[in-house]
Amino acid sequence: ALSYIWPRTEGGSGTQSGSLCLEQSTLSDLTEPGFLHRKDGNNFIPSVVYHAMNVTRKLGEVYLWVGRFCIKQDDEMKEMQISHMGDIYGGAYLTIVGAATEALFSEKMAADDCFMFDTDNSMYRDGRGDWIILNLKELATRLYSSLGRSTWTKRGWTYQEQIMSKRLVIFMERGIFWDCECGIWDGWNMKIGDEEANVLLIIDEDGTVSTESGLSYQKHCGGQWWPDFSLYMDLVCPYSGRNLTYPQDGLRAISSMLKNLASVFPGGLVAGLPMIFLDHVLLWQPS
Repeated sequence: ALSYIWPRTEGGSGTQSGSLCLEQSTLSDLTEPGFLHRKDGNNFIPSVVYHAMNVTRKLGEVYLWVGRFCIKQDDEMKEMQISHMGDIYGGAYLTIVGAATEALFSEKMAADDCFMFDTDNSMYRDGRGDWIILNLKELATRLYSSLGRSTWTKRGWTYQEQIMSKRLVIFMERGIFWDCECGIWDGWNMKIGDEEANVLLIIDEDGTVSTESGLSYQKHCGGQWWPDFSLYMDLVCPYSGRNLTYPQDGLRAISSMLKNLASVFPGGLVAGLPMIFLDHVLLWQPS
């Protein structure tokens, strides 16, 4: 599955922010074999999508899920499909994160170039000038701090896409890295991690990174059996500062994550708020 932000471009039909997407008017074109590689299709398909197609092919996989081409944007079933986003990203073999700019993806595609590992994230020189390789916890914090400066981490829809995924390969403006329950790898640190090194990383609304114990968000979301208010706040608070093109999407953009949490809260959730803790969630929370 691909997680990215829709680029702002001009022109095209069947558009949302100017790029081609699946609608009734574009259905016949998009279901035509080879359309994505035709010149008239290339004009309105973001380069990040082509990049993800290449990554998928090189991994030996056959199918790639891209929201703009897999969810019909003007269909009455759209809401139902959005409610299953957690199943889509959680069930995907891998989530490809396009956190670099569209301009960089276009440049890489035009030059038939690839993203390289950035050694600045993996090591540094000590006072004597010797190279020191970071341990996994330090590496994770540094990588996610770099990721926190991207537009991708400031968008609302990408939040649960990251949380619900079991494996991520993240393409940033400078370098790429892999994140899963076994560890975080960037081409230099390729060692399997342990529980101490695998930390739960939260990118706060100001772009800073904080850590909590645990191996992954997905484990927390799917493995709870008691109403953990602290976990609820840890998951919801970082999301509250993210940006949405349409403010009314605020609840929809994390509906799958909330659905996973709802089953352990007596009374369920109302408008995303746990009924059992309603008096608490209506109060301001310390950051």
